Amino acid sequence: MKVSTPLLGLLLASSTTAWTAQADDKTQRLEQLEQQIAELKKEVNANTKSSADLTPKIKIGGAVRFQYSYEDYDDDNKDRGGDFDFDTFRLDVNGSIGDVRVSAQYRWYQYMDVVHHAYAAYDFNENGEGQVGITQVPFGNLNYNSNSFFFSSAYYTGLEDDYDTGLSFIGKYDNHDIRIAYFVNDELGGLDGYVDNRTDRYS
Repeated sequence: MKVSTPLLGLLLASSTTAWTAQADDKTQRLEQLEQQIAELKKEVNANTKSSADLTPKIKIGGAVRFQYSYEDYDDDNKDRGGDFDFDTFRLDVNGSIGDVRVSAQYRWYQYMDVVHHAYAAYDFNENGEGQVGITQVPFGNLNYNSNSFFFSSAYYTGLEDDYDTGLSFIGKYDNHDIRIAYFVNDELGGLDGYVDNRTDRYS
């Protein structure tokens, strides 16, 4: 009996050591699994965020404009008390798809319907932006200064609010506004564009 007591103590001590080693091993494995789960969650969140970034964020807008005219030199108009006529209907599409911005505008007038502008843009950095599509010609009065139905003589000579098809770069650095552009043709597609009337251009 005296001989078996130390043996029993030795067995208990070794079993306690083995149990402690198993518990430590399980704790370590549990920590590894928790770390792997945290990494998987990060990957899932990153993938979800990148998918969300590619979701189009588009806003639709527009305007409608009417005009009232009283012409004292026209007896019929004067007898009617003037005319209230439709002038313009405008549809705007603006937004982004990922890092690419899009902007387009279509206009319906009494006498024609036209594309005003339609381009995709990308910001290279906080100062520089590239545009491709029907973009504003960087020449003359930017952006424009006409404020009446008849615009100004600058518009009719191509020095204001002029748009063509091509590529452009806009850079704003301190007090400098740099615009470089290359235009392939007008917004209707050049000389062989399939259009009924080549005068149906906004510019």
